[in-house]
Amino acid sequence: MLRKDQEHYDRVMKFLKEKSESKFGMKDTDDVKLIKKLIRQGEGVSTCSFCNVDGYEFLDPPLYRSGKSKKNPLSKEDIDIVWDVLVRHQPDLVYAAGDLTDPNGTHRLCLRAITKAFEKYGEGSKPELWLYRGAWQEFHPVDADIFVTMTKDDLLQKRDGIFRHQSQKDRPPQPGHSGKEFWQSSEERNLGTAKRLVGYGFEGLYAIEGFKLYRKECVLTEVINATLSLFLVH
Repeated sequence: MLRKDQEHYDRVMKFLKEKSESKFGMKDTDDVKLIKKLIRQGEGVSTCSFCNVDGYEFLDPPLYRSGKSKKNPLSKEDIDIVWDVLVRHQPDLVYAAGDLTDPNGTHRLCLRAITKAFEKYGEGSKPELWLYRGAWQEFHPVDADIFVTMTKDDLLQKRDGIFRHQSQKDRPPQPGHSGKEFWQSSEERNLGTAKRLVGYGFEGLYAIEGFKLYRKECVLTEVINATLSLFLVH
């Protein structure tokens, strides 16, 4: 290892040790933020390659650059970055996290950036925005608008994709829900949704991913439910 690299390594490790011992938390240094960014981007590239997805890009909006669990407030630059991608790629479908109970508020900020960008379409045609939920919470069948069926092979492929996000897979970012790993909670959710639908009379279902079409009123309901959920937790 070159001396400069060793000095850089020592500096990062010293900061991480101090942060782990701090009672009040510490804002990540620029070095640490860059390392975290490269790790997550590498995991994303690995997953896209595994799933035969090409043409991807990383948006890196300012809201993610706080260096803390709590992200930066939504800015015009965040919205403009999303709008630029929409204009350049002209998608038919856009997917976004619809579980707004995450304690750091990241999902809520990202969804707001997307919906604010959607407002730029005005009254013209626009893509459909499909909301999905995370590993701990699923849309109840009466709340979901779209059900995508999954075979056993599909579920295994999803598991393998999750495994490629090594920094995220072992311990859920939202502790307290269960002691299970992310992939286990995710599979139970998909299998559980299918079981519910079978109970309603649908046949031949192995696993299901539920989605909700974005509407302003549905997001308002989600925010109210998220606030109530966090109130009950605390």
